[in-house]
Amino acid sequence: MKSFTKISLVLLTVIGLSSCANNSTYNSDIIEIMNKPIIENAFSQGANIDIDYMSNIRPIHVSTIDSCSYQLKITKNEEIKALCDKLIKRAQKKLGTIDETIKELKVINTTYKDVDKIEFENHMSSILDKMMLDIVQVKEEDKDKAFLKALIIEFKATIEMSKYVLTESKNTYVQNLALRAIQHKEEEIKIASSILESIQ
Repeated sequence: MKSFTKISLVLLTVIGLSSCANNSTYNSDIIEIMNKPIIENAFSQGANIDIDYMSNIRPIHVSTIDSCSYQLKITKNEEIKALCDKLIKRAQKKLGTIDETIKELKVINTTYKDVDKIEFENHMSSILDKMMLDIVQVKEEDKDKAFLKALIIEFKATIEMSKYVLTESKNTYVQNLALRAIQHKEEEIKIASSILESIQ
């Protein structure tokens, strides 16, 4: 079963109104670009929490690719360019891994009868909802700063989702992917934070 997160439809309206009101502002552009893949991707909630985790983390990688591609067109900061190039390549590779893993998980079809699915889904949904709201609330005139701050929010959400799935998943491969995601995002937060500090 799939449904939208609790606030995604509201956010879609808010972002649309914001863009219409001032579509020349960078903040409305980057908010829309970063949140659009999550809003458009129906929230996955089924019998297999591994599939749900992979399906719900997938649009975050799409968001990273889209926002970095956009930022590369406008930034003059060489460190941000290098970070974006790295993030795009890594996210593209992860998307391929996620898609293949989901196919394999559907064959295995673990049901996780001992897991409270409602609690799991609500927690995952709340992470995505908070991430989108936090991105909407980024108020920064400098385009590079706004981008980095929003990016760090996405990274933190990925870490939180990955840590949470580790508490319930029985699939070793998914566990390893989650651990790798945490490691990568922690590294990327350090890089993004360092760049942000240098331009403050």
